[in-house]
Amino acid sequence: MNRLITLTALSLALAASSAARGQESAAGQDDPFSRYDEVSALATRKGYQGIKIEIKSALSNPVRNAQSYLRVAELMKRAGDVRAEAYYVKAIEADSADPAYELFYADYLRNVRGAGRPLFSVAEKHYFRAMEKLGRIEKKRAWDEETRKRVERGLVALYQQDGLPVIYTRRDDGASTESSLARPFLFFGSINRLAQLTGDFDNADDIRSFTSEALLAASRRNADLSEGELLGLARVKNQGETFDRFRLRFGAGAWPVVDLSYRHREIARAQVTNFFDPRKLNDVYLNEYGVSVEKSLGVGPYFDLFMRGGYEHVSRKGLIEFLPGSRESVNQFEMQTAASRFVGPDKAILEAAYVFQDINQAVPVKIRRDRHIAAATFTYQLLRFSAGPAYRNRFDTRGIHIFAGTVNDRERFGSVALVKHDYFVGASLKGLGTYEVTIQPTIFTARVAGDPNERKNSQYRTNLSLLWRIKDEEEEPGLPDRLRWLNPAFIHLALPFKYDVAIRGPKEFENYNVGVALHAKFFRTGARRATFLTSAGYNFQRFPRLNKNLNLLSCSFSMGF
Repeated sequence: MNRLITLTALSLALAASSAARGQESAAGQDDPFSRYDEVSALATRKGYQGIKIEIKSALSNPVRNAQSYLRVAELMKRAGDVRAEAYYVKAIEADSADPAYELFYADYLRNVRGAGRPLFSVAEKHYFRAMEKLGRIEKKRAWDEETRKRVERGLVALYQQDGLPVIYTRRDDGASTESSLARPFLFFGSINRLAQLTGDFDNADDIRSFTSEALLAASRRNADLSEGELLGLARVKNQGETFDRFRLRFGAGAWPVVDLSYRHREIARAQVTNFFDPRKLNDVYLNEYGVSVEKSLGVGPYFDLFMRGGYEHVSRKGLIEFLPGSRESVNQFEMQTAASRFVGPDKAILEAAYVFQDINQAVPVKIRRDRHIAAATFTYQLLRFSAGPAYRNRFDTRGIHIFAGTVNDRERFGSVALVKHDYFVGASLKGLGTYEVTIQPTIFTARVAGDPNERKNSQYRTNLSLLWRIKDEEEEPGLPDRLRWLNPAFIHLALPFKYDVAIRGPKEFENYNVGVALHAKFFRTGARRATFLTSAGYNFQRFPRLNKNLNLLSCSFSMGF
């Protein structure tokens, strides 16, 4: 009898234990997102040193299931340990039916890895594998809908720079290209800008440009410019630009990306027609046709790499002195590369670019014309003090970004050359909740090599920008509950400020500029998923020594960027 009572009690205890395990599972033990949230909370609480201890402890014991592999991968991600990639793969292999593990790996490749650009082809492959697995699930679990939303949002973010999908590749099973699983092959992107600026879209060094123009005019006439002439040079340039591009992604993203592009730009009052009389100004027109190839890839456990090469044929009118109606034909060659590497949880990125322009003038008497531009920037993303929250983000890793760089620009005009150098450093505090602060001191220099007078000038600029995230993209890692034709991703209010002072040369063009701008990003989902950026801003610029005020407006709209 006692034995029967004991067996009965044991059976009841086992049943209760089994029920408890079932309730625990239903409560989230098998939910990969619960393990993801657990690691995020742990990393925030313990910091970088605590994460390292947790990784060591986890690896000292056998890892047997998908959730344990995921936990190790997420810890390694926050420590900047590239072994995370192998543990994401192990998690997928351990539970090959659950699409959530494909999602976590794809997010890692898109948002954490890459030299300023995602490891696109591998991330794309795993997002689509997640979608295929979602389609095969017969009995939906509680977290499958969240997985679906985050996969779709991840694909939107992955393709956001490409533009609108135009042509899709057919799936291996011959299914219709209208299927949500069809991979986009050809994209169309368009960037359109209108502005009233004191510089050009590509050149923000207005104080140096105005100073160089004044020095050249004074040298030509061997006399200083009048106040009225100086006032005329400190001018507003009304300008507009459209940039249209077709982007081809071959071979499921494994091949380099090919871009075919066209640019048209018009700038009013952009160029001094005759430096003997600097009051005469003319418009500049530009048409550009280009082709480029780029590729982002991971080079083993050492670093991630981005490479881009391009050629543009440019036809422009209005830049030749005395002959504003004559054209220049420019063959432009570009090379750009970037490499990134983790330093603990921090990330270091080195970027370099080189541009060569072979310039041919349609004039009776030609002079030798070419231009060489070389630039380099080093960025250190300091994330160790916020490794938990920074690496929880799906769209941006926010910490303290410290950067420095230089630009060397040498443009030949026959026997002389205009040589310009930029030197800048700065820091961007991105992890301040809904706010962001960026400061960038810059030094501009210019001289005319080959000129007996070797006219020189230099300036110092302070750039300061305050950003308020009215709607933060990170607050909605998946899709909104109610999808619309167009959905807001973020809305930012920016307050830019700059102050320019002369170091060497004329001081008349010293100025300050304060503004306000609203930036917004919207996105579409589904087969026609695309991202749209809009911006509108106002700036007030004052030249105190000239007692001149300028009101400047700008706006832009782009599909892809």
